Amino acid sequence: KSLREQLKAPEILISDFGKWDRPAQLHVGFQAIEAFQSKNGRLPKPMNKEDIAHQATGDIAPMQSVIGGFAAQEVMKATSGKFTPLNQYFYFDSLESLPPKAEFTEEDCAPVGSRYDGHYAVFGKKYHTVLTNIKTFLVGSGAIGCEMLKNWALMGVATGPE
Repeated sequence: KSLREQLKAPEILISDFGKWDRPAQLHVGFQAIEAFQSKNGRLPKPMNKEDIAHQATGDIAPMQSVIGGFAAQEVMKATSGKFTPLNQYFYFDSLESLPPKAEFTEEDCAPVGSRYDGHYAVFGKKYHTVLTNIKTFLVGSGAIGCEMLKNWALMGVATGPE
């Protein structure tokens, strides 16, 4: 199918069988974000009432790791000729990662020129401060532990003054 046909009637890979309806909603949401960016020349600001968007500019290191690993696997499939690459849309949803009952404001999610601006857009400065002041200990830094330490470092976990 052409891209135009796929946008109208997408084949979507379900990544979480507990959220059957979410990928189709995300597909429409990404099309709305694309239309907004085409019209305004920028992405919607986090929690901005005029832009009518909760969040479209944030990034979180663990999510980038998952998507990067998935993309690399698909490139290896395509270039090696072994196995068949996926020919579908893939939306990785982790809405449950947000703090429960969190109240976000535009000011709390606004960028300040920090390396953590992507986290502020998603979690807000208040919750990011909680993450930086967590006292945690990781036993074992093998393959998974090493990745966990890298992600914690990129997120600023346990780097706060408290």
